[in-house]
Amino acid sequence: MPPCSAPASVPPPAPVPESPSPPDCHEAVQSMLSLIASEWGTSPHPDRREKPVVRYREPSALRKDLEEMSKMPMTISNSGLSSSADGANQLTTALRAFQDLSVDTSHPYFFNQLFGPLDPAALAGELLSCAQNTSGYTYEAAPVYSMLEVEVMKTLASLIGWDWETEGDGLMVPGGSLANSYAMHVARHHFFPETRDEGNAAVGAPLVAFAATEAHYSFLKGCGLLGLGRNNLVKVECDETGAMDPSKLDDAIKAAKAAGKVPFFVGATAGSTVRGTFDPIDKIADVCEAHGNLWLHVDGAWGGSALYSQRERVRSVLNGIERCDSFSTNPHKMLGSPLQASQFVSRHKGILNRTNASNATYLFDKRKKGAEYDLGDSTFTCGRKTDGLKIWSMLKYRGLDGISERVNHGVDLLDALAAKVRARPCFVLACAPWLFNVNFYYLPAAARTLLAEAGMATDGSTEESKGFELPDAVGEMLEPVAVDIKLAMQVAGEALVPFQPIAIQRAQAFRIVMAGDRSDFTEADLDHLLDTIERYGALEEEAKMKKK
Repeated sequence: MPPCSAPASVPPPAPVPESPSPPDCHEAVQSMLSLIASEWGTSPHPDRREKPVVRYREPSALRKDLEEMSKMPMTISNSGLSSSADGANQLTTALRAFQDLSVDTSHPYFFNQLFGPLDPAALAGELLSCAQNTSGYTYEAAPVYSMLEVEVMKTLASLIGWDWETEGDGLMVPGGSLANSYAMHVARHHFFPETRDEGNAAVGAPLVAFAATEAHYSFLKGCGLLGLGRNNLVKVECDETGAMDPSKLDDAIKAAKAAGKVPFFVGATAGSTVRGTFDPIDKIADVCEAHGNLWLHVDGAWGGSALYSQRERVRSVLNGIERCDSFSTNPHKMLGSPLQASQFVSRHKGILNRTNASNATYLFDKRKKGAEYDLGDSTFTCGRKTDGLKIWSMLKYRGLDGISERVNHGVDLLDALAAKVRARPCFVLACAPWLFNVNFYYLPAAARTLLAEAGMATDGSTEESKGFELPDAVGEMLEPVAVDIKLAMQVAGEALVPFQPIAIQRAQAFRIVMAGDRSDFTEADLDHLLDTIERYGALEEEAKMKKK
Protein backbone atom coordinates (compact mmCIF):
# COMPACT_ATOMS: atom_id res chain seq x y z
CA MET A 1 0.00 0.00 0.00
CA PRO A 2 1.45 3.41 -0.98
CA PRO A 3 2.17 5.81 1.85
CA CYS A 4 -0.59 8.20 2.75
CA SER A 5 0.11 11.60 1.27
CA ALA A 6 -1.80 14.76 0.40
CA PRO A 7 -3.03 15.15 -3.18
CA ALA A 8 -0.60 17.02 -5.41
CA SER A 9 -3.15 19.81 -5.90
CA VAL A 10 -3.20 20.70 -2.18
CA PRO A 11 -0.40 23.04 -1.10
CA PRO A 12 1.59 22.05 1.97
CA PRO A 13 0.45 23.71 5.21
CA ALA A 14 2.15 26.92 6.17
CA PRO A 15 4.49 26.67 9.14
CA VAL A 16 2.93 27.64 12.47
CA PRO A 17 4.46 30.91 13.63
CA GLU A 18 6.23 30.82 16.95
CA SER A 19 4.20 32.41 19.72
CA PRO A 20 5.90 34.78 22.12
CA SER A 21 6.91 33.14 25.36
CA PRO A 22 4.57 34.17 28.18
CA PRO A 23 6.07 35.58 31.33
CA ASP A 24 7.27 32.93 33.77
CA CYS A 25 4.80 32.99 36.70
CA HIS A 26 6.65 30.52 38.89
CA GLU A 27 8.03 33.38 40.96
CA ALA A 28 4.50 34.65 41.56
CA VAL A 29 3.37 31.18 42.67
CA GLN A 30 6.34 30.88 45.02
CA SER A 31 5.65 34.33 46.44
CA MET A 32 2.02 33.51 47.20
CA LEU A 33 2.94 30.17 48.75
CA SER A 34 5.44 31.97 50.97
CA LEU A 35 2.75 34.44 52.01
CA ILE A 36 0.34 31.62 52.86
CA ALA A 37 3.08 29.82 54.78
CA SER A 38 3.86 32.96 56.79
CA GLU A 39 0.26 33.03 58.02
CA TRP A 40 -0.50 29.32 58.29
CA GLY A 41 2.79 27.44 58.29
CA THR A 42 4.26 28.73 61.55
CA SER A 43 3.45 27.98 65.16
CA PRO A 44 2.16 29.95 66.88
CA HIS A 45 0.29 31.72 64.12
CA PRO A 46 0.60 35.50 63.86
CA ASP A 47 -1.98 37.23 66.06
CA ARG A 48 -4.59 38.63 63.70
CA ARG A 49 -5.95 40.83 66.48
CA GLU A 50 -3.19 43.31 65.66
CA LYS A 51 -4.60 43.83 62.16
CA PRO A 52 -7.97 45.12 60.96
CA VAL A 53 -10.70 42.72 59.94
CA VAL A 54 -10.96 44.70 56.71
CA ARG A 55 -9.28 47.79 55.31
CA TYR A 56 -12.57 49.14 54.10
CA ARG A 57 -12.72 51.05 50.82
CA GLU A 58 -15.81 52.52 49.22
CA PRO A 59 -16.58 50.84 45.85
CA SER A 60 -15.52 53.88 43.80
CA ALA A 61 -12.23 54.16 45.66
CA LEU A 62 -11.56 50.43 45.43
CA ARG A 63 -12.13 50.52 41.69
CA LYS A 64 -9.45 53.21 41.37
CA ASP A 65 -7.10 51.19 43.57
CA LEU A 66 -7.45 48.19 41.29
CA GLU A 67 -6.94 50.24 38.14
CA GLU A 68 -3.79 51.89 39.51
CA MET A 69 -2.36 48.78 41.07
CA SER A 70 1.10 48.09 39.64
CA LYS A 71 0.15 50.49 36.81
CA MET A 72 -2.01 47.72 35.40
CA PRO A 73 -5.56 48.04 33.96
CA MET A 74 -8.40 45.91 35.31
CA THR A 75 -7.86 43.51 32.40
CA ILE A 76 -4.36 42.15 32.99
CA SER A 77 -2.52 41.03 29.85
CA ASN A 78 1.06 40.25 28.88
CA SER A 79 1.31 43.07 26.37
CA GLY A 80 3.77 45.80 27.13
CA LEU A 81 5.80 43.89 29.69
CA SER A 82 9.48 44.17 29.09
CA SER A 83 10.43 40.82 30.61
CA SER A 84 9.18 37.72 32.38
CA ALA A 85 10.44 39.14 35.65
CA ASP A 86 8.34 42.26 35.15
CA GLY A 87 5.23 40.16 34.62
CA ALA A 88 5.83 38.00 37.71
CA ASN A 89 6.57 41.02 39.88
CA GLN A 90 3.48 42.89 38.76
CA LEU A 91 1.26 39.85 39.26
CA THR A 92 2.74 39.26 42.72
CA THR A 93 2.20 42.89 43.66
CA ALA A 94 -1.40 42.75 42.48
CA LEU A 95 -2.20 39.50 44.33
CA ARG A 96 -0.68 40.77 47.55
CA ALA A 97 -2.75 43.92 47.26
CA PHE A 98 -5.89 41.86 46.64
CA GLN A 99 -5.22 40.03 49.87
CA ASP A 100 -4.57 43.26 51.76
CA LEU A 101 -7.86 44.81 50.56
CA SER A 102 -9.96 41.70 51.22
CA VAL A 103 -11.92 40.79 54.34
CA ASP A 104 -9.87 38.63 56.70
CA THR A 105 -12.46 35.94 57.38
CA SER A 106 -10.03 34.17 59.74
CA HIS A 107 -9.83 37.24 62.00
CA PRO A 108 -11.17 36.60 65.53
CA TYR A 109 -13.66 39.46 65.15
CA PHE A 110 -15.16 38.34 61.85
CA PHE A 111 -18.72 37.18 62.57
CA ASN A 112 -20.47 38.41 59.45
CA GLN A 113 -21.44 35.03 58.02
CA LEU A 114 -21.87 31.46 59.22
CA PHE A 115 -18.24 30.70 58.49
CA GLY A 116 -15.01 31.92 60.04
CA PRO A 117 -11.36 31.11 60.79
CA LEU A 118 -9.94 28.33 58.66
CA ASP A 119 -8.86 24.98 59.98
CA PRO A 120 -5.18 24.64 58.93
CA ALA A 121 -5.43 20.88 58.38
CA ALA A 122 -8.39 21.35 56.02
CA LEU A 123 -6.51 24.17 54.28
CA ALA A 124 -3.60 21.80 53.63
CA GLY A 125 -5.96 19.41 51.88
CA GLU A 126 -7.50 22.26 49.88
CA LEU A 127 -4.08 23.44 48.65
CA LEU A 128 -3.25 19.97 47.35
CA SER A 129 -6.69 19.66 45.75
CA CYS A 130 -6.24 22.98 43.91
CA ALA A 131 -2.71 22.16 42.79
CA GLN A 132 -3.67 18.76 41.42
CA ASN A 133 -6.55 20.34 39.50
CA THR A 134 -8.54 17.23 38.74
CA SER A 135 -12.27 16.57 38.63
CA GLY A 136 -14.04 14.16 40.94
CA TYR A 137 -16.39 12.68 38.37
CA THR A 138 -14.53 9.49 37.42
CA TYR A 139 -12.16 7.09 39.11
CA GLU A 140 -9.73 7.29 36.22
CA ALA A 141 -9.39 11.09 36.65
CA ALA A 142 -9.45 11.11 40.47
CA PRO A 143 -8.83 7.64 41.89
CA VAL A 144 -7.69 8.63 45.39
CA TYR A 145 -10.24 11.42 45.75
CA SER A 146 -13.12 9.23 44.63
CA MET A 147 -12.25 6.83 47.44
CA LEU A 148 -11.80 9.64 50.00
CA GLU A 149 -15.16 11.17 49.14
CA VAL A 150 -16.88 7.89 49.93
CA GLU A 151 -14.94 7.63 53.20
CA VAL A 152 -16.09 11.03 54.51
CA MET A 153 -19.67 10.15 53.55
CA LYS A 154 -19.42 6.87 55.44
CA THR A 155 -18.22 8.76 58.52
CA LEU A 156 -21.17 11.15 58.34
CA ALA A 157 -23.65 8.31 57.82
CA SER A 158 -22.25 6.46 60.84
CA LEU A 159 -22.73 9.55 63.04
CA ILE A 160 -26.36 9.68 61.93
CA GLY A 161 -26.79 6.00 62.75
CA TRP A 162 -27.00 4.50 59.26
CA ASP A 163 -25.20 1.47 57.87
CA TRP A 164 -23.46 2.83 54.78
CA GLU A 165 -23.04 -0.54 53.10
CA THR A 166 -26.75 -1.35 53.11
CA GLU A 167 -28.56 2.00 53.26
CA GLY A 168 -26.09 4.82 52.66
CA ASP A 169 -25.71 7.11 49.66
CA GLY A 170 -24.14 10.55 49.40
CA LEU A 171 -21.94 13.08 47.67
CA MET A 172 -20.06 16.32 48.17
CA VAL A 173 -22.24 19.02 46.63
CA PRO A 174 -21.64 22.71 45.79
CA GLY A 175 -23.33 24.38 48.74
CA GLY A 176 -26.14 23.83 51.22
CA SER A 177 -28.75 25.39 48.94
CA LEU A 178 -28.02 22.83 46.23
CA ALA A 179 -28.11 20.10 48.88
CA ASN A 180 -31.69 21.07 49.72
CA SER A 181 -32.57 20.97 46.02
CA TYR A 182 -30.93 17.54 45.76
CA ALA A 183 -33.19 16.40 48.59
CA MET A 184 -36.39 17.52 46.86
CA HIS A 185 -35.14 16.12 43.55
CA VAL A 186 -34.40 12.60 44.85
CA ALA A 187 -37.57 12.61 46.97
CA ARG A 188 -39.69 13.27 43.89
CA HIS A 189 -37.94 10.45 42.04
CA HIS A 190 -38.32 8.10 45.01
CA PHE A 191 -42.11 8.42 45.00
CA PHE A 192 -42.69 9.24 41.33
CA PRO A 193 -39.83 7.92 39.16
CA GLU A 194 -41.87 8.65 36.04
CA THR A 195 -41.37 12.38 36.62
CA ARG A 196 -37.70 12.10 35.69
CA ASP A 197 -38.60 11.64 32.03
CA GLU A 198 -42.20 12.85 31.81
CA GLY A 199 -42.17 15.81 34.20
CA ASN A 200 -44.42 16.73 37.12
CA ALA A 201 -47.55 16.40 34.98
CA ALA A 202 -47.13 12.62 35.17
CA VAL A 203 -48.33 12.74 38.80
CA GLY A 204 -51.70 14.15 37.78
CA ALA A 205 -51.85 16.68 40.62
CA PRO A 206 -49.53 19.35 42.03
CA LEU A 207 -46.74 18.08 44.26
CA VAL A 208 -46.41 19.95 47.57
CA ALA A 209 -43.38 20.44 49.85
CA PHE A 210 -43.35 21.78 53.42
CA ALA A 211 -40.82 23.79 55.42
CA ALA A 212 -40.97 26.07 58.46
CA THR A 213 -41.47 29.82 58.13
CA GLU A 214 -37.93 30.26 59.48
CA ALA A 215 -36.40 27.64 57.16
CA HIS A 216 -33.73 28.60 54.64
CA TYR A 217 -34.89 30.37 51.49
CA SER A 218 -33.25 27.69 49.32
CA PHE A 219 -36.33 25.47 49.69
CA LEU A 220 -38.32 28.15 47.88
CA LYS A 221 -35.67 28.42 45.17
CA GLY A 222 -35.56 24.65 44.82
CA CYS A 223 -39.30 24.48 44.15
CA GLY A 224 -38.83 26.96 41.33
CA LEU A 225 -35.78 25.15 39.96
CA LEU A 226 -37.49 21.75 39.92
CA GLY A 227 -40.69 23.01 38.34
CA LEU A 228 -42.77 22.31 41.43
CA GLY A 229 -43.76 25.96 41.58
CA ARG A 230 -42.92 28.28 44.44
CA ASN A 231 -46.58 28.41 45.44
CA ASN A 232 -46.36 24.70 46.20
CA LEU A 233 -43.94 25.23 49.07
CA VAL A 234 -46.14 25.47 52.17
CA LYS A 235 -44.61 27.55 54.97
CA VAL A 236 -45.46 25.85 58.27
CA GLU A 237 -45.94 28.03 61.34
CA CYS A 238 -43.32 27.95 64.09
CA ASP A 239 -43.69 27.92 67.86
CA GLU A 240 -42.48 30.78 70.06
CA THR A 241 -38.85 29.57 69.85
CA GLY A 242 -38.79 29.61 66.04
CA ALA A 243 -39.01 25.82 65.61
CA MET A 244 -41.54 24.14 63.31
CA ASP A 245 -44.77 23.25 65.12
CA PRO A 246 -45.54 19.56 64.32
CA SER A 247 -49.27 20.05 64.88
CA LYS A 248 -49.26 22.89 62.33
CA LEU A 249 -47.40 20.61 59.91
CA ASP A 250 -50.08 17.97 60.35
CA ASP A 251 -52.78 20.57 59.66
CA ALA A 252 -50.94 21.85 56.56
CA ILE A 253 -50.59 18.36 55.09
CA LYS A 254 -54.26 17.62 55.65
CA ALA A 255 -55.22 20.93 54.00
CA ALA A 256 -53.04 20.18 50.97
CA LYS A 257 -54.64 16.77 50.55
CA ALA A 258 -58.11 18.27 50.85
CA ALA A 259 -57.20 20.71 48.08
CA GLY A 260 -56.35 17.80 45.75
CA LYS A 261 -52.59 18.22 46.00
CA VAL A 262 -49.95 15.53 46.66
CA PRO A 263 -47.70 16.08 49.72
CA PHE A 264 -44.35 14.35 49.28
CA PHE A 265 -41.56 16.25 51.06
CA VAL A 266 -40.88 17.92 54.43
CA GLY A 267 -37.76 20.00 54.99
CA ALA A 268 -36.78 20.28 58.66
CA THR A 269 -34.11 22.68 59.92
CA ALA A 270 -31.21 21.87 62.22
CA GLY A 271 -29.89 25.30 63.09
CA SER A 272 -31.70 28.19 61.40
CA THR A 273 -29.67 31.07 60.03
CA VAL A 274 -30.85 33.82 62.37
CA ARG A 275 -32.14 32.37 65.66
CA GLY A 276 -30.30 29.06 65.34
CA THR A 277 -33.46 27.05 66.00
CA PHE A 278 -33.73 23.27 65.66
CA ASP A 279 -36.98 21.73 64.48
CA PRO A 280 -38.15 18.71 66.57
CA ILE A 281 -37.06 15.96 64.18
CA ASP A 282 -38.57 13.05 66.08
CA LYS A 283 -42.03 14.62 66.22
CA ILE A 284 -41.87 15.72 62.60
CA ALA A 285 -40.90 12.18 61.61
CA ASP A 286 -44.02 10.94 63.40
CA VAL A 287 -46.16 13.29 61.27
CA CYS A 288 -44.41 12.16 58.07
CA GLU A 289 -45.06 8.52 58.93
CA ALA A 290 -48.70 9.19 59.74
CA HIS A 291 -49.21 10.60 56.25
CA GLY A 292 -47.68 7.73 54.31
CA ASN A 293 -43.96 8.18 55.01
CA LEU A 294 -43.40 11.53 53.37
CA TRP A 295 -39.75 12.18 52.58
CA LEU A 296 -38.10 13.90 55.56
CA HIS A 297 -34.99 15.94 54.81
CA VAL A 298 -32.99 17.68 57.55
CA ASP A 299 -31.14 20.82 56.52
CA GLY A 300 -28.16 20.84 58.89
CA ALA A 301 -26.07 23.28 56.86
CA TRP A 302 -25.41 25.33 60.00
CA GLY A 303 -26.28 23.22 63.04
CA GLY A 304 -25.71 19.74 61.64
CA SER A 305 -22.21 19.72 63.16
CA ALA A 306 -23.92 18.98 66.50
CA LEU A 307 -23.60 15.37 65.28
CA TYR A 308 -19.92 15.48 66.20
CA SER A 309 -20.46 16.50 69.82
CA GLN A 310 -20.33 13.88 72.54
CA ARG A 311 -22.34 16.04 74.97
CA GLU A 312 -25.91 14.95 75.48
CA ARG A 313 -27.13 18.55 75.68
CA VAL A 314 -25.69 19.30 72.23
CA ARG A 315 -26.38 16.00 70.50
CA SER A 316 -29.98 15.90 71.76
CA VAL A 317 -31.07 18.73 69.45
CA LEU A 318 -30.82 16.14 66.66
CA ASN A 319 -32.89 13.45 68.38
CA GLY A 320 -34.58 11.36 65.70
CA ILE A 321 -32.02 12.22 63.01
CA GLU A 322 -31.65 8.53 62.12
CA ARG A 323 -35.29 8.55 60.97
CA CYS A 324 -34.80 11.15 58.23
CA ASP A 325 -34.51 10.15 54.58
CA SER A 326 -31.75 12.64 53.79
CA PHE A 327 -29.47 15.03 55.61
CA SER A 328 -27.09 17.80 54.60
CA THR A 329 -24.40 19.75 56.42
CA ASN A 330 -21.69 22.29 55.58
CA PRO A 331 -18.31 21.62 57.23
CA HIS A 332 -17.16 24.98 55.82
CA LYS A 333 -19.35 26.68 58.43
CA MET A 334 -18.99 25.55 62.02
CA LEU A 335 -16.02 23.23 61.44
CA GLY A 336 -13.80 25.67 59.56
CA SER A 337 -13.15 23.88 56.29
CA PRO A 338 -12.30 26.14 53.34
CA LEU A 339 -15.30 27.16 51.26
CA GLN A 340 -17.03 25.36 49.88
CA ALA A 341 -17.62 21.98 51.44
CA SER A 342 -21.14 20.59 51.66
CA GLN A 343 -22.26 17.02 52.24
CA PHE A 344 -25.52 15.39 51.19
CA VAL A 345 -26.39 11.89 52.40
CA SER A 346 -29.45 9.67 52.12
CA ARG A 347 -30.44 6.36 53.67
CA HIS A 348 -31.81 5.14 50.33
CA LYS A 349 -29.03 3.20 48.65
CA GLY A 350 -28.40 4.22 45.04
CA ILE A 351 -31.07 6.94 44.99
CA LEU A 352 -28.70 9.58 43.59
CA ASN A 353 -27.68 7.52 40.59
CA ARG A 354 -31.22 6.36 39.89
CA THR A 355 -32.38 9.97 39.91
CA ASN A 356 -29.57 11.68 38.02
CA ALA A 357 -27.72 9.21 35.78
CA SER A 358 -27.70 10.09 32.08
CA ASN A 359 -25.05 7.51 31.10
CA ALA A 360 -22.93 9.80 28.95
CA THR A 361 -20.73 7.08 27.53
CA TYR A 362 -17.88 9.37 26.52
CA LEU A 363 -17.26 9.83 30.24
CA PHE A 364 -18.96 6.94 32.08
CA ASP A 365 -18.08 3.60 30.53
CA LYS A 366 -18.05 0.35 32.49
CA ARG A 367 -15.03 -0.84 30.50
CA LYS A 368 -12.84 1.80 32.12
CA LYS A 369 -10.62 0.96 35.07
CA GLY A 370 -12.44 1.50 38.39
CA ALA A 371 -15.67 2.57 36.67
CA GLU A 372 -17.68 1.12 39.55
CA TYR A 373 -16.30 3.96 41.69
CA ASP A 374 -17.34 6.77 39.32
CA LEU A 375 -19.35 9.38 41.24
CA GLY A 376 -20.12 11.98 38.62
CA ASP A 377 -23.20 10.43 37.04
CA SER A 378 -24.97 10.61 40.39
CA THR A 379 -24.77 14.41 40.43
CA PHE A 380 -26.48 17.38 38.79
CA THR A 381 -23.12 18.46 37.44
CA CYS A 382 -20.25 17.27 35.29
CA GLY A 383 -16.97 18.76 36.49
CA ARG A 384 -16.64 18.80 40.27
CA LYS A 385 -13.97 19.78 42.76
CA THR A 386 -12.38 17.16 44.96
CA ASP A 387 -13.88 18.74 48.08
CA GLY A 388 -13.83 15.53 50.09
CA LEU A 389 -10.06 15.84 50.58
CA LYS A 390 -10.25 18.88 52.89
CA ILE A 391 -12.88 17.17 55.06
CA TRP A 392 -10.81 13.99 55.18
CA SER A 393 -7.67 16.00 56.09
CA MET A 394 -9.42 17.69 59.01
CA LEU A 395 -10.93 14.44 60.30
CA LYS A 396 -7.63 12.60 59.92
CA TYR A 397 -5.64 15.25 61.77
CA ARG A 398 -8.10 16.07 64.57
CA GLY A 399 -10.12 12.89 64.91
CA LEU A 400 -13.74 12.82 65.98
CA ASP A 401 -12.76 13.82 69.51
CA GLY A 402 -11.01 16.94 68.25
CA ILE A 403 -14.01 17.95 66.15
CA SER A 404 -16.27 17.36 69.15
CA GLU A 405 -14.09 19.69 71.24
CA ARG A 406 -14.42 22.40 68.59
CA VAL A 407 -18.21 22.23 68.62
CA ASN A 408 -18.36 22.17 72.41
CA HIS A 409 -15.94 25.11 72.74
CA GLY A 410 -18.24 27.20 70.58
CA VAL A 411 -21.23 26.30 72.76
CA ASP A 412 -19.31 27.24 75.92
CA LEU A 413 -18.29 30.61 74.46
CA LEU A 414 -21.86 31.43 73.48
CA ASP A 415 -23.15 30.45 76.92
CA ALA A 416 -20.64 32.90 78.36
CA LEU A 417 -21.66 35.58 75.86
CA ALA A 418 -25.34 35.26 76.77
CA ALA A 419 -24.44 35.61 80.45
CA LYS A 420 -22.37 38.73 79.73
CA VAL A 421 -25.20 40.27 77.70
CA ARG A 422 -27.59 39.70 80.62
CA ALA A 423 -25.08 41.24 83.03
CA ARG A 424 -24.60 44.50 81.10
CA PRO A 425 -27.47 47.01 81.37
CA CYS A 426 -26.78 48.44 77.89
CA PHE A 427 -27.48 45.08 76.22
CA VAL A 428 -30.51 42.82 76.10
CA LEU A 429 -31.13 39.47 74.42
CA ALA A 430 -33.42 39.71 71.39
CA CYS A 431 -34.61 36.12 71.84
CA ALA A 432 -33.74 33.13 73.95
CA PRO A 433 -30.37 31.74 72.80
CA TRP A 434 -30.06 28.39 71.09
CA LEU A 435 -26.84 26.37 71.18
CA PHE A 436 -25.07 28.07 68.30
CA ASN A 437 -26.63 31.56 67.96
CA VAL A 438 -26.93 34.53 70.32
CA ASN A 439 -28.96 37.56 69.19
CA PHE A 440 -28.97 40.78 71.19
CA TYR A 441 -29.49 44.55 71.09
CA TYR A 442 -27.40 47.48 72.17
CA LEU A 443 -29.64 49.77 74.23
CA PRO A 444 -29.07 53.53 74.08
CA ALA A 445 -29.81 55.38 77.31
CA ALA A 446 -33.25 56.47 76.12
CA ALA A 447 -34.20 52.87 75.32
CA ARG A 448 -33.07 51.73 78.77
CA THR A 449 -35.29 54.38 80.32
CA LEU A 450 -38.31 53.25 78.30
CA LEU A 451 -37.74 49.60 79.29
CA ALA A 452 -37.45 50.54 82.94
CA GLU A 453 -40.71 52.51 82.73
CA ALA A 454 -42.36 49.43 81.19
CA GLY A 455 -41.10 47.30 84.10
CA MET A 456 -38.84 45.20 81.84
CA ALA A 457 -35.39 44.25 83.09
CA THR A 458 -32.44 43.44 80.81
CA ASP A 459 -30.81 40.88 83.11
CA GLY A 460 -32.88 37.94 81.96
CA SER A 461 -35.25 38.00 84.90
CA THR A 462 -38.24 38.88 82.70
CA GLU A 463 -37.37 36.50 79.88
CA GLU A 464 -39.86 33.87 78.88
CA SER A 465 -39.05 30.89 76.67
CA LYS A 466 -39.25 33.14 73.64
CA GLY A 467 -37.36 36.02 75.21
CA PHE A 468 -39.58 39.07 75.52
CA GLU A 469 -41.07 41.32 72.90
CA LEU A 470 -39.90 44.90 73.06
CA PRO A 471 -42.49 47.66 73.38
CA ASP A 472 -43.24 49.30 70.04
CA ALA A 473 -41.58 52.56 71.04
CA VAL A 474 -38.36 50.74 71.97
CA GLY A 475 -38.43 48.65 68.79
CA GLU A 476 -38.83 51.78 66.69
CA MET A 477 -35.95 53.45 68.51
CA LEU A 478 -33.66 50.43 68.10
CA GLU A 479 -34.35 49.78 64.41
CA PRO A 480 -31.37 51.84 63.10
CA VAL A 481 -29.06 51.25 66.07
CA ALA A 482 -27.48 47.91 65.11
CA VAL A 483 -27.20 49.06 61.49
CA ASP A 484 -25.35 52.26 62.40
CA ILE A 485 -22.98 50.52 64.83
CA LYS A 486 -22.20 47.71 62.40
CA LEU A 487 -21.34 50.12 59.57
CA ALA A 488 -19.12 52.22 61.83
CA MET A 489 -17.18 49.15 63.03
CA GLN A 490 -16.87 47.92 59.43
CA VAL A 491 -15.40 51.20 58.16
CA ALA A 492 -12.98 51.27 61.10
CA GLY A 493 -12.01 47.63 60.45
CA GLU A 494 -12.48 46.66 64.11
CA ALA A 495 -15.16 43.99 63.67
CA LEU A 496 -17.66 42.60 61.20
CA VAL A 497 -20.85 41.72 63.05
CA PRO A 498 -24.13 41.17 61.18
CA PHE A 499 -27.47 42.73 61.97
CA GLN A 500 -30.44 40.44 61.48
CA PRO A 501 -34.24 40.61 61.66
CA ILE A 502 -35.84 38.61 64.48
CA ALA A 503 -39.30 37.19 63.85
CA ILE A 504 -40.73 38.30 67.20
CA GLN A 505 -39.12 41.75 67.19
CA ARG A 506 -39.38 44.95 65.16
CA ALA A 507 -35.72 46.02 65.25
CA GLN A 508 -32.57 44.54 63.73
CA ALA A 509 -30.40 42.63 66.25
CA PHE A 510 -26.74 41.68 66.38
CA ARG A 511 -26.10 37.96 65.78
CA ILE A 512 -23.00 36.20 67.10
CA VAL A 513 -22.02 32.64 66.18
CA MET A 514 -18.79 30.71 66.74
CA ALA A 515 -18.01 29.43 63.28
CA GLY A 516 -14.66 28.00 62.19
CA ASP A 517 -11.53 27.34 64.21
CA ARG A 518 -12.00 29.41 67.39
CA SER A 519 -9.54 27.40 69.47
CA ASP A 520 -7.68 30.55 70.58
CA PHE A 521 -10.85 32.61 71.15
CA THR A 522 -11.43 33.35 74.83
CA GLU A 523 -13.81 35.14 77.17
CA ALA A 524 -11.47 38.13 76.94
CA ASP A 525 -12.37 38.33 73.27
CA LEU A 526 -16.06 38.31 74.19
CA ASP A 527 -15.47 41.22 76.54
CA HIS A 528 -13.54 43.08 73.84
CA LEU A 529 -16.38 42.52 71.37
CA LEU A 530 -19.04 43.86 73.73
CA ASP A 531 -16.78 46.75 74.74
CA THR A 532 -16.32 47.65 71.08
CA ILE A 533 -20.05 47.58 70.32
CA GLU A 534 -20.73 49.64 73.44
CA ARG A 535 -18.06 52.18 72.49
CA TYR A 536 -19.45 52.66 68.99
CA GLY A 537 -22.96 52.76 70.38
CA ALA A 538 -21.99 55.62 72.67
CA LEU A 539 -20.33 57.44 69.76
CA GLU A 540 -23.49 57.08 67.67
CA GLU A 541 -25.60 58.40 70.56
CA GLU A 542 -23.25 61.37 70.96
CA ALA A 543 -23.37 62.15 67.24
CA LYS A 544 -27.18 62.11 67.22
CA MET A 545 -27.32 64.38 70.24
CA LYS A 546 -25.07 66.91 68.48
CA LYS A 547 -27.36 66.90 65.42
CA LYS A 548 -30.26 67.83 67.68
